[in-house]
Amino acid sequence: EQAGTHRLPIMTMEENKKRPKILYLHGFEENSGSPKPASLRPHVEMHVPHLGVYLTHRNSPIRYMLSSPYLIGPIILAIFLAKSTLPMSNKILGCLLAGIGIVIKRREIIAAGIRGSLLKSLNIARNALKEVKPDAVVAFSWGGCLACLLLREGSWNGPTLLLAPAYELLLQKVLCVSESIIFESKGRGKYLGAVSQEISAKREFCR
Repeated sequence: EQAGTHRLPIMTMEENKKRPKILYLHGFEENSGSPKPASLRPHVEMHVPHLGVYLTHRNSPIRYMLSSPYLIGPIILAIFLAKSTLPMSNKILGCLLAGIGIVIKRREIIAAGIRGSLLKSLNIARNALKEVKPDAVVAFSWGGCLACLLLREGSWNGPTLLLAPAYELLLQKVLCVSESIIFESKGRGKYLGAVSQEISAKREFCR
């Protein structure tokens, strides 16, 4: 063995059974192989559900932004005008107005993307809790916002480590959820309160 190297001890089956079961809710750009969950994995039984919220993934906010009527409407109008028999000047003016409409409603479009992605990943986190039955939850950024929601709605009430949770950015500033800065004492600490039903009901970006 080379000098200066450190070998992790091999755990017996009995020691392995004693390892805490951790559910890690990852951040926006993270996955199961990211540094934080990877560094914990040798010491705990790590479970990292794939939330799929990154830009190129299945549950990305972009997917839900593209389904927003504030985006679809102007695009359909622009296509209709492009294929119409109207004079070119009218077509250009109409497409320009459609583009302006998208710019004006950009906040609502972004909010639709965040809301859809957040609710989808929240459902994944709920299912992971039921399946894994963890001893504790560790959550970072986007996942931290999910953990706050799970604590508030009562889906989870166990030990929770929040690492830079993005609740203020996602809930208060984007979705304008009124209860996003409510803390309640629950024995093991103070947990952020936020109402997932209100997220579903929101239809406009916080102004």
